[in-house]
Amino acid sequence: KCRYCKKPIGVHHLFLELIVGALFVLTYFATLGEFGAAEVYSSVFVATLAYRLFLISVLFVIFFIDLRHSIIPFAAVASAFVVSLIWMIVVSPSLLLGSIFAALGSFLFFFMIHAVTKGKGMGFGDVIFSFFMGFLLGFPTVVVAIYIAFLTGSVLSLILILAKRKKLKSAIPFGPFLVAGTVSCLLWGSQLTHAFLVLLHII
Repeated sequence: KCRYCKKPIGVHHLFLELIVGALFVLTYFATLGEFGAAEVYSSVFVATLAYRLFLISVLFVIFFIDLRHSIIPFAAVASAFVVSLIWMIVVSPSLLLGSIFAALGSFLFFFMIHAVTKGKGMGFGDVIFSFFMGFLLGFPTVVVAIYIAFLTGSVLSLILILAKRKKLKSAIPFGPFLVAGTVSCLLWGSQLTHAFLVLLHII
């Protein structure tokens, strides 16, 4: 119960905290895998880990707000974009132009879906998030993240329809799937992109 108002606290809050903890652990080991154990105390490793933990926290918030309320909070996306912009300017300025083009490409793709379906197939919050998604991941990794989002979204939607939990015309928030694709490629982008290119026989 809350120590102040004495109202019971739902058990789902415990699960949310456990999920965040698990994501933080995965982020640590994914970052460690990139740098190696010898760099664990270096300032670059610590800064990279802190940056990624911030992104994971914001993405977690976006995931559950969209899941529960079908809204992607603009403030959360904007804060993640501003921090990512500063990070890229300081750490990888050579990648800035490419990231902007990837962001614009991602934005235009989702905006076309939004416009063609008149907002029924894709909310404008998803369009805004896609811009940040493209900027963060760059090309071609953002393509892999989008593919993961559409794949997982389609599979889960089909399962819910077959289980009669959703109807064919029911609206299912797409933001959580975009977040899942973003988190996957944020932590294992190079591996997933390589596997994707091999699958397409590009390399």
